[in-house]
Amino acid sequence: MFKEKPIIFNGDMIKALIEGRKTQTRRLIKGNPNFVQWNPVVKAGRGGWVDEHWSPIQCKYKIGDILWVQEKFRYTEWDADGFGNGVLYFQEAPHELPAPTNLKELSERWRSPIFLPKELSRIRLQVTNVRAERLQDISEKDAIAEGMGEKMHMDNLGNTWATYSRAFESYWDSLQIKDRFNNSYDWYSNPWVWVIEFKVLNDLKMSKKQANSSVTDLIEGGK
Repeated sequence: MFKEKPIIFNGDMIKALIEGRKTQTRRLIKGNPNFVQWNPVVKAGRGGWVDEHWSPIQCKYKIGDILWVQEKFRYTEWDADGFGNGVLYFQEAPHELPAPTNLKELSERWRSPIFLPKELSRIRLQVTNVRAERLQDISEKDAIAEGMGEKMHMDNLGNTWATYSRAFESYWDSLQIKDRFNNSYDWYSNPWVWVIEFKVLNDLKMSKKQANSSVTDLIEGGK
């Protein structure tokens, strides 16, 4: 049975998703394990990932899960009770916003993606595969799948990176990823990450029956 879960992406990656240039994302494995490997038998005869202590570890995103994307936004409409029900997404915003016409608009600000409610999410993804690897093991093919196409293949000065993986290195470090203990995980620390592969769903109202059928196809196909 699939589950619906939120996932946050920044502006550049939102654009890559919309343009069909992104089908992978890497997320830090919690606990900063020193080693991760696949064990054919972890629980009830089923395989899974384990750390250096042979303790099972799991990615919170599973094959078949439907991910609703959260992105930076601001409200543009409100209902009679004062709750926002219309949004402008940061990635789609004009350089100059129109002048406010009421106090609500005047006080409105750009909001963190974490506050975007599910019903206002415009992008749905379905997980097709999950694996673990070291951050620096990313291939050129996977760097492109991460959205490092031609539009992301340049630095801030307009210089072209030598490789797509170098472009991804720069992008990863720009995220300034830290854990709850404020430990930093830049490119050179080479942490273990979950590699989450997905497909973008065109039908945002996919039924549970369709989604479960898709999950079965993914599993039977050995994804």
